[in-house]
Amino acid sequence: NVLKEAGSYTVIVKVAEGTNYLAAETTIDVFVKETAPVLNDESGTNTHGKIISVENALQGTNMTEIFKNAKEDETESKEISATIDTANIVFNEAAIEEISTAGEVELKFSVVYVDESEPIETATLQDAEVIITVSLSDGITFASGKATITIDLKKDVPEKKIGKVYYVDADGNRTDMNATFENGKVIFTTNHFSTYAVIFEDHVPAVVEPETEAKPAKSSNFCIGWVVFILDCLIAICLALYIVLKKRLLGIIGFAASVAVLMFGIVTICVHLCAITGIALVLSFALYTAFFAVYVLTKDKFAK
Repeated sequence: NVLKEAGSYTVIVKVAEGTNYLAAETTIDVFVKETAPVLNDESGTNTHGKIISVENALQGTNMTEIFKNAKEDETESKEISATIDTANIVFNEAAIEEISTAGEVELKFSVVYVDESEPIETATLQDAEVIITVSLSDGITFASGKATITIDLKKDVPEKKIGKVYYVDADGNRTDMNATFENGKVIFTTNHFSTYAVIFEDHVPAVVEPETEAKPAKSSNFCIGWVVFILDCLIAICLALYIVLKKRLLGIIGFAASVAVLMFGIVTICVHLCAITGIALVLSFALYTAFFAVYVLTKDKFAK
């Protein structure tokens, strides 16, 4: 049978009786590191699995053959899943394509839980709870691909703390890997291998500022309203001068202007209702009515 899961198996071997030997049966234990690819019916992904012992992971495990096999797999979607004790690394198809062209591929992996009684000498990692180190053979990268790392975390995140995973570079600079902590596992995705630190930080609730009512911006109609209002004031002055100076020309100009401003105000307020435009419109109508009344009553009385 084709083995679909890597691991330890007990195999019973039977030999039938022959001419020169008797029937026999024996049991042997087999440890399978690699298995035939397993197709996930839901996602359509063909998974090439490999189990790596902790000792081999620390010293370096040759992954050349499994990357070669995965690359030659003609399945539309494929991945490599490497399991080390309670940790798992899954390489996506883009990572497989890039890594498989690099020649010999060796994977090293380690998870170190920091003991408070034996603080770490490296200053940039002194606040780390767990240190994860992953590497491939020198010069091998997979910038265009991704690897998802899952670890069964043996430390619980304390109350009022949040778990973070940071990539720590040679200068001590940290990059948040946006890891997920759930069901006792920590999961994060990366496009390069290096040293990562699991850190428990104080949880600082986000400060939510109260919403302030936005002040409405002054519209162009607001400005137009003021223009109409000022024109109304000038027409009112024209009306006063007409009455005082008794010049018919002033009356004709003022009356015509009041009619024009009234029409302009009506059009403006129809486009967008604005308080100042409304006031200006009422004043325009009042001036129009006043000019009409005064002009009708005085057109024969006042000289040109």
